[in-house]
Amino acid sequence: MIDNSDKQNSGSSLFEVLIAIIMTCTIVLFLINLQSILSANVDLAKKTQHAERTAFQLLDVYPNSISVDLPNGWQYQVTKTRYSHRCDIVKVTIFPLLANNINQERWFCQPNR
Repeated sequence: MIDNSDKQNSGSSLFEVLIAIIMTCTIVLFLINLQSILSANVDLAKKTQHAERTAFQLLDVYPNSISVDLPNGWQYQVTKTRYSHRCDIVKVTIFPLLANNINQERWFCQPNR
């Protein structure tokens, strides 16, 4: 005679499988969302870095004009403000698409004469 009281369940119920599938799908969707957020942040950081380099490049060659390699839709503006009879403040503003504006400034002073 076989004793049924010692027998263990070796399978899973349909409810347990359904919960496992829902948990797995939730985790996968979370990871996909995290990947898209990280990709967007990396793209924004690359745009910001490119704009910073361009602003410094423009300040390095000021007052000479150069051909600046900007992505489509980006613009820049160079403004000069008189600080004193010897010094000017030159400010470069880069306007990248879908990113914050980048501002860099440098003082240009004439030696005493």
